[in-house]
Amino acid sequence: MEVNKAERRLSLGYKQLTEDPWIAFEEAYKVDTITPAKVSKFTEKGVVVELPLGCEGFVPTSQFPEGSLAKISQSSKEGEEIQLAEIEFDKENKRILLSKKRLLELEKQKEKEAEKAEIEPFLGEKKAEPTLGEIAEKDSPKEKSSGKQKRPKQEASSKKEDESDQETSPETPPAEGSAQEPSSQ
Repeated sequence: MEVNKAERRLSLGYKQLTEDPWIAFEEAYKVDTITPAKVSKFTEKGVVVELPLGCEGFVPTSQFPEGSLAKISQSSKEGEEIQLAEIEFDKENKRILLSKKRLLELEKQKEKEAEKAEIEPFLGEKKAEPTLGEIAEKDSPKEKSSGKQKRPKQEASSKKEDESDQETSPETPPAEGSAQEPSSQ
């Protein structure tokens, strides 16, 4: 809206009376949102599409799995509706970029998540592996059947060695109060 008193002119515009549609577009076309789009025209760098809320979006050639514009124009015709995913929304420059490749990635990701959700109930909780202490506490099958527990051989032999060392050790001083023969020199 503009007022020019010198020229006695008043400028009005219809767009100034309506809300900025890009505010609504920003909510509707968030990144990774899947939306239907109608092919409007083919350009050297990609495809211009019409989006549901009345705005246009652009799909660069690199964002199609086909790769070249010739192959894209063969697989999609003007006026045809295709599914795309938003990859960029620029409110300031009023630009929406879309991608067919990203759509395919999102679909694969959803399939994997669905498979995982389908399989998880059958997996159940994984039983924790036993600790070393739990393994040591378990009896062998032979010991359980006889009811006897054998003492490990190493313990028995080490106790015998300890007893024999105490009896014959010349370096061990005698206990106090024990009688010892005086040595004659």
